[in-house]
Amino acid sequence: MKYRSINTSPLSKEAFRELVRQKGNTFLPDQVAEELANRKYNLTPEVIAEMAGDISTLVTTLRNWLEEEGIEPIEDGMSTYEKRELMRMANIATLLAYHAFGLFHVERQIEAAEKAIEEGLTWATFIGDHRREAFLYEALATIYSDAFRNSDEVENYKKALEAAQRPGDDIEMELLMLGQCVSCLTSRHHFDEAMELIDYGIELGRSGLSSHDQGRYLPILMMNHGRILATRNQRRDAIILLEEGLELALSIDENHDALTAIYFHLGQMYDHLGEQKRALDIHLKTIEIAERNKDTLAIVWSYIQLTSIYLRFDQLDLAEKALDVAEATGSESAVGQLGYIYNCRIAQLKKQHRFDEALEYSRKLEELLAGEPLSPILAASNYHIGQIYCIEGDLERGENAYRRAIEIHRALGEPEQPIPAWLALIELLLQNDRLEEAEEAMNEILSSINEEAMMEKTPAELYDLKGKIAEKKGEMEQALSCTRKSLKLMAVHYRKKMENSLQNARTLADYELYKKEAEIQLLRRKEAEKSLAKALTAFEDKKYALASVESQLRETLALLNEAQTRSVVDVLKQAIDNIEGTISRTDTSLHYLQTLDREFFKRLRERLPNLTRKQEHYCGLVRAGLSSKEIASALNLSTEGVRSQRKRVRKLLELQVDDSLESVIMSI
Repeated sequence: MKYRSINTSPLSKEAFRELVRQKGNTFLPDQVAEELANRKYNLTPEVIAEMAGDISTLVTTLRNWLEEEGIEPIEDGMSTYEKRELMRMANIATLLAYHAFGLFHVERQIEAAEKAIEEGLTWATFIGDHRREAFLYEALATIYSDAFRNSDEVENYKKALEAAQRPGDDIEMELLMLGQCVSCLTSRHHFDEAMELIDYGIELGRSGLSSHDQGRYLPILMMNHGRILATRNQRRDAIILLEEGLELALSIDENHDALTAIYFHLGQMYDHLGEQKRALDIHLKTIEIAERNKDTLAIVWSYIQLTSIYLRFDQLDLAEKALDVAEATGSESAVGQLGYIYNCRIAQLKKQHRFDEALEYSRKLEELLAGEPLSPILAASNYHIGQIYCIEGDLERGENAYRRAIEIHRALGEPEQPIPAWLALIELLLQNDRLEEAEEAMNEILSSINEEAMMEKTPAELYDLKGKIAEKKGEMEQALSCTRKSLKLMAVHYRKKMENSLQNARTLADYELYKKEAEIQLLRRKEAEKSLAKALTAFEDKKYALASVESQLRETLALLNEAQTRSVVDVLKQAIDNIEGTISRTDTSLHYLQTLDREFFKRLRERLPNLTRKQEHYCGLVRAGLSSKEIASALNLSTEGVRSQRKRVRKLLELQVDDSLESVIMSI
């Protein structure tokens, strides 16, 4: 680190105090230091600006002063007082740098925000504060995320994770940064790296955290696992995983930080599956939670998703209203978010044939993203603007807009994204009898994009354009073949669309019925749990009572002669046989559970013949829906004992780390 190169003798205590007295108020008045210490991260940018003036200059002054004076905390000769004072000032400097980042970020002064964070990192590393170092790297990553500098964003989230891992014993901090890093890697399509971290994080959380803390950190990992499965067209499996994460998050806090994100992605998945009614319900639920938590970011993104669904179904009034709310709620400093709002607005205005307004929003978007020429939002807006120019007859500008959309996606390494722009461009070239260019464009798209993936996205349009090119070339047989395929695929597409519309109507009714049934089942389950708890308590009371009676009998028998003892023992044996017979028939709560579900225990023994009676009992209680605490009480075990039983059952069932024991037991 840069300060290690300073080669000066340590200051004496008196000299150091004198420097603090003379120089301290120059850069950090005592009241500012006290205010910072008291308020910590609750300071607003306005308060910071008022208190410290030009923060960047302030922290630089402090650093330069320490360099000039040769104050080196690594020096063995430094007194405890000197080290403490230096640590105090270094801590304050990192704190000021963090808030300087917030101030500059809000004002879109990207370079100044970046400089402030780098200044803070210097100090955090200087004093060995790895926790703060991790938060500063995370802050730097958010700057690059807003600036669409994807590789820099990924790199800094990885650095944040490395800093969090450095102490080696702060599992919660490590999992917090690991969740952020995984979310970034998933969003940037680094799926293999993300999955490695997810597997590691889930294993770390389950082995090193309590059930409650697992509920705090694991849902975000499960959510990203689901997102990755969705990219592999395993959306049903992804939904199951997200719902498990949702259940885990809700089990500890109805205002869990991950709830809005999980609901948001769940809504997206149902939307992709064609279940728009359910998707709309879930996005509205996301908005409800986000409003309760005052999470404006989640509110705006949910309204953007609602707009997307409304636009696809030509519900333009609803789309416009949703965008009005999103635009009014969003922050002008959130450039990426505002860019998506403008892009949706362009799509909405295009569908309403309000072309002048759409072009005005396009200009706004260009100004907003002037420093980000490779934004995917600009690519999407260029596609919409290209369509508007073509409708208005300005084919040259339309062609240029399509080509720009394609170039941006290419530069971003997203070959499949510009398919609609490619197809629109080829259509335009054919309309102008530019056959060679159209054929060249078709060959280019087929060479750069997996044809199977393209067929999955827009099969009818592809065959239609292939047929038109063949027809222009005079290859009538091929043209006819392509046209037939296109018409057949279009018929399939519209039939599926009609089925989806009917299914959406059914889904809403089914969903309402499902909710009512779930409520009834929940009530029944609660009653069953109460009955079971009462039965277990009664049994424990009887067991203790019998133990007390047995003790008293032994004392009484000791006072009787041999003949009397033999007579009493015969009577007691008969009574004990009757009691044991009853116990063998009931076997406490296990018999109670077996009576409720004989078939389950039969299947369980068939699948796991080596289960002990206690493990069998444990499985029955898990199936009955009891919590770990209730199971511990019923089995007369400690919490650790219950965890041990759980591990053994999981091992016997050969479950993987991300497999749910409860789900497997319920499926037996």
